[in-house]
Amino acid sequence: MIKFYTTLLLVLCSCTAYAQSDFRPGYIVNLAGDTLSGYVDYKESRSNNKFCSFKPSKESHSQQLGVDAIRAYGFKGDKAYEAKQVKTNEEELTKAFIEVLVKGRLSLYLYKARFFVEKDPDQLLELTNTAEEVYVNNTRVMKRSNEHIATLNTLMIDCQDQLNKIEDVSLSQRSLVTLVKNYNQCVAPEENRILKESKKWLVAKVGIAGSANTENLTFTSSDRRLALYDHARFDKVYYPSVGLVLNIVSPRLKERLSLQTEAFYATYDYIGYSNYSSFSEDVYYRNDFALELTSLKLNAAFRYTFIDKATQPYFNLGVSNRLLLNNTASRIQESESGNTIQTSKHSDTFLNKYHMGMMAGLGASYQIFSYRLFSELRYDKGMNIATPPEFSNVSRSLKAGSDTFSLIVGLYFNK
Repeated sequence: MIKFYTTLLLVLCSCTAYAQSDFRPGYIVNLAGDTLSGYVDYKESRSNNKFCSFKPSKESHSQQLGVDAIRAYGFKGDKAYEAKQVKTNEEELTKAFIEVLVKGRLSLYLYKARFFVEKDPDQLLELTNTAEEVYVNNTRVMKRSNEHIATLNTLMIDCQDQLNKIEDVSLSQRSLVTLVKNYNQCVAPEENRILKESKKWLVAKVGIAGSANTENLTFTSSDRRLALYDHARFDKVYYPSVGLVLNIVSPRLKERLSLQTEAFYATYDYIGYSNYSSFSEDVYYRNDFALELTSLKLNAAFRYTFIDKATQPYFNLGVSNRLLLNNTASRIQESESGNTIQTSKHSDTFLNKYHMGMMAGLGASYQIFSYRLFSELRYDKGMNIATPPEFSNVSRSLKAGSDTFSLIVGLYFNK
């Protein structure tokens, strides 16, 4: 595990170097109400609620502007923020930039995973649906307050067509945006403005990939009964793998955070040995292992992409799941006692058919015509990969793992 965390630290340090500014066409609204066009640094962090970095032109220096310096800021054709007084979780008023989701007769805002609506100027109302434990017939159940429904019913009473849809609305961005957009279209369509409307709610990118891998197995145990495995040493293996990849992202919610899923197929062989003495040291054992493996590796990871340009650096962090489709093992043992040597053959299927691991990787994708190519360096730490069948009751004392370094290349068929 130390190797995994060391690798993860190196990946994160490298990612920090990639995390450059991403200035996009945007604007600010000064305290006098004037709109000034320029470039705003695009971020997906809570610092958006505190300040923005703005510069009038690409060549000029940027300046940080807080809630006391400007009224609002935003990006052309994308998200926008307005300075508002909001209550914190401690019921204290604070001034912050809150994201505008819908602007119109009824406006919808988002602030730290909390939704707000405003119909009258400076009358910001939070939509809440708190949960409370209650007992019904001596059974404990969770009861929802549904306060958001009461609030929306009051504010949207002037559009009868939408009133019957309020009961089904959930406190999610997609559900609320649809409801408020339809309400504004009903009462004041000329004022209706939906932010980020050009961005899709869900995008799935499908692709193919191949990898060059180097892997080694490690076994350690303090239990003398597991000496065969504690002294096992396997040659490092090199093998290719091929697979399918699927990346799922919601540009409307978080364009830089996505879910990466993969399936890789590979076949490879291990050669190893284990030499040790018996408890009384009167017998010396020599063992030669041969493992023939075919695996299907299923990975799932969160991917963070740093900048939205032709070249996009990213890092992955997630879990790996390896299923051994073929798990053939053979062992030839020589036992030497005095001048006597005996040879025996064994079929030791001690590797688990299924095991999990942790993975971290650093890579980049590149736009080429209608395709997006990618390459990545990855480290995978497999854990609890073996259970000796003859000592399953003490197998917990065996620390069995794998260390895999991979160079992955591939392409997505769509952008």
